Amino acid sequence: MPRVEVVGFYVVVLVAFVAGNVLVYRTAFALPVLEVRVLDTDKDNAVLVRSPSGTTLLINAGKDAGILRELGSALPMWHRNIDSIVLTTVSADSSGGLPHIMERYRVSALVRPRAEGTRSQEAALAAAASAQRGLRHFTAERGQRFSLGDGAYADVLWPPNTASALNTADGAVVLRISYGSTSILIQNDLPPRAAAWLAVLNAGFPPPDLVISSSSTPASMYTSNGQMITKK
Repeated sequence: MPRVEVVGFYVVVLVAFVAGNVLVYRTAFALPVLEVRVLDTDKDNAVLVRSPSGTTLLINAGKDAGILRELGSALPMWHRNIDSIVLTTVSADSSGGLPHIMERYRVSALVRPRAEGTRSQEAALAAAASAQRGLRHFTAERGQRFSLGDGAYADVLWPPNTASALNTADGAVVLRISYGSTSILIQNDLPPRAAAWLAVLNAGFPPPDLVISSSSTPASMYTSNGQMITKK
């Protein structure tokens, strides 16, 4: 191999080594923040939450394989684990991308609404979930709290535990992500009656610092240091 090519090869290796170490040190010594990223998935936008400890929570799976492009842009290329996925509804717009995520990422837990979809939607969801061994299943219900690590939490605010399951619109899952003194509400556009009921149940809580609608909030990224939320 000519000397010029040998030198060039080692320069490339050195640059890659330095860049990798800079990224590692930047990650290791960065101030702890909660990241909430609204992904561009056309309809029923997916929301990716990363806690200060690195725990990942994906809210909705997008409608198709396009969710992989969004996750690939939001996560480091070596990141192949998603700790939990929450489906706010089982509609195709919210869960259609789930099979593709299950093929690419290791998922630990799946949280779904109690309200059931059509027979075909339920069959597709069951098939996607069966692709992962050891997947833990939960049904969302008001009062549940999921720890995201380092003092960050995801609380289920809706739906409540009713004698019979609500329909798919009234039973869409609403979450509150909390870190420090900050909170972010992530919701679908509930029908008026359900929205009024939720407002009554939440009357004793302080209002959230930010509200993200999974159907209308544009692609964006927010961070919280536990005291304030900043849009990036």
